[in-house]
Amino acid sequence: ANGYRSYCVGKWPLSPPEAAAVACSRQSWPLAHGFHHFYGFLGDRTSQLYPDLVYDDRYVDAPYPPADGYHLTADLAEMAMTFIHDGTQKHPASPWFCYLALGADSSPDVVPREWADQYRGRFEMGYDRYRELVLAGMKRLGTVPAGTWTPAAEGCAAGDAAGVPAWQSLTAAQKRLASQLAESAAGLASYTDYQIGRILSYLRSCGPLDDT
Repeated sequence: ANGYRSYCVGKWPLSPPEAAAVACSRQSWPLAHGFHHFYGFLGDRTSQLYPDLVYDDRYVDAPYPPADGYHLTADLAEMAMTFIHDGTQKHPASPWFCYLALGADSSPDVVPREWADQYRGRFEMGYDRYRELVLAGMKRLGTVPAGTWTPAAEGCAAGDAAGVPAWQSLTAAQKRLASQLAESAAGLASYTDYQIGRILSYLRSCGPLDDT
């Protein structure tokens, strides 16, 4: 109503994927909620390499396969820039709003190998020790109050009777798997930061960053 061009990119959890089978399900999709364009996925999560993609009000295939370097996070960043660019070209006097929910730090943590490799060996001290280091760093930076305390990992997994086992109780193979999962998660976080940086660089190059 205020003249904005509005775009929704990425995760749209307000409409679960299974709702697509219902005739009126598109009433819960982004275009029915005021967005001019949508590119992303319905529900909480999808594959980073083989996503269930929706463009506006229809399902579409990814633009190219993982063998050619496809990754959902980069694709979403690219489409956000495309929406902003095209809208600015067609409606230069209109302000715009872009809701970007990459969904990258939800499982599965799949990232190009070179990004995970940046963290190779970083988590071999185990998640118990790493948790202590992170919490100490957060206190030092003032992210959390100095007196903050969190319980140990063991037994804290909600709904899981086995809980999270102490690091020292794991086998060598389990420790290596846990370390690799952490490397992938950290690599994906960095890869996501990089994609956001691409968008900021684009906005800086075309002018409106200071007014965004």
